[in-house]
Amino acid sequence: MFSTIGEFFHFNKTEWADVFAVSRLTIYSWLKNEIEPQNDNSRKIITIFNIMSSVADRKGNDFISRNYLIHKINKYDKSLLEIFTEPIDNIKKLSDLPNILNILMHKTRINYERMDKLPKDDKGKDQNLSYNLKILSS
Repeated sequence: MFSTIGEFFHFNKTEWADVFAVSRLTIYSWLKNEIEPQNDNSRKIITIFNIMSSVADRKGNDFISRNYLIHKINKYDKSLLEIFTEPIDNIKKLSDLPNILNILMHKTRINYERMDKLPKDDKGKDQNLSYNLKILSS
């Protein structure tokens, strides 16, 4: 279950360690199935998994771009990283979080589709910066 949420939310190992208040070594051990998350961490993984699973129109290979994970969501004045570091009960209170994740997932899809249409040598050039900043701020 942890690896599934890891594929959808592209947090790095350090960020996952912050979310669960564990070491990076623990995160690696979870990913390798060497140890199982316990107690609150297990419940938090289930909570995040259930929120992710309730995102409408989610396909198996969908994910949320890292940019959207670390930038503040205006409605909450927090990033997803900050939201997920909170206690489980606080996360569960955000009933519209699946809708917000759906929007971020669709924005990610649009960005990747747009980037796929660019000629290879245009990817990542500065002319895309203003467009990307506009997308991130919306």
